[in-house]
Amino acid sequence: MSPIADLQLPGTELPSGMTTEDARALCSQALDITHSELGIDKLDPMDHEVRIGQRNPETANEGSVLEIALTGGPGTYEEGVDFRPGTTEIELAGTQIQELCTKSGIPGLTTVIKVWYETAWKPRNPYAPPPVPKLSEEEMAKYGSIIRDLKIRLFLSPEALVHVSGASTPESTSTRHNEAEPYSSVTKEVAERFSKILGLSVEDMETEVIITLDADADFSLEVDCQTQETPIPTELRDYLADVAEEILNDNLLTQEGEAEVWFRQGEPQEKRFE
Repeated sequence: MSPIADLQLPGTELPSGMTTEDARALCSQALDITHSELGIDKLDPMDHEVRIGQRNPETANEGSVLEIALTGGPGTYEEGVDFRPGTTEIELAGTQIQELCTKSGIPGLTTVIKVWYETAWKPRNPYAPPPVPKLSEEEMAKYGSIIRDLKIRLFLSPEALVHVSGASTPESTSTRHNEAEPYSSVTKEVAERFSKILGLSVEDMETEVIITLDADADFSLEVDCQTQETPIPTELRDYLADVAEEILNDNLLTQEGEAEVWFRQGEPQEKRFE
């Protein structure tokens, strides 16, 4: 799946005078440029996703960023097609998107384009059968031994909170934290299942629940990790994505609404525009 336009802000609110609709329009324009310049419009013109929210507190002092994240490699959009955008195409897209950012009214907004390879992405199938591994327990644990810095993040749309609890969209940081806290049971369960599969300690995994200002997916579960030399094979990363999907389907908090799972490893091909 790709691309997603992820507008990341230093705080929990948009700049004065900007509405969520304005921010979404900016993201949509950026995606139109991405599709056109990278040739995605010829492969899957309907593949757009928007998310608007707060930056990781560790990087909030770096300002606002419009991050365009997309996956690459064989079969990304079409069976038999190895999608690998070139530096020229990325440069053309990023330059045009940055022009939009400069005129957006968001002070200091910069553009980052990230292309991830060796990934798994899947939209939720509420009727998916129980996941079945294609590798043995020993093989999965072997790959688990090369994994480092595994991070599990669950992004929630405001609509997801309203749908589940009937609560209004939280405004203050403390209220947002309180609303997000119950969903930590979801990320904790993912960490525990991954621990059993990969032979990793739960304590070595980082988990986080984040409420967005706006998002197309009600629930977006993102798993990122580093590996030593050998990448995690398709069979294992697809199985881990299937396990995460099963948890989203079974947990009462995440059973309803649109949901997706990302599993990404290593570092993306990245280009920043200012």
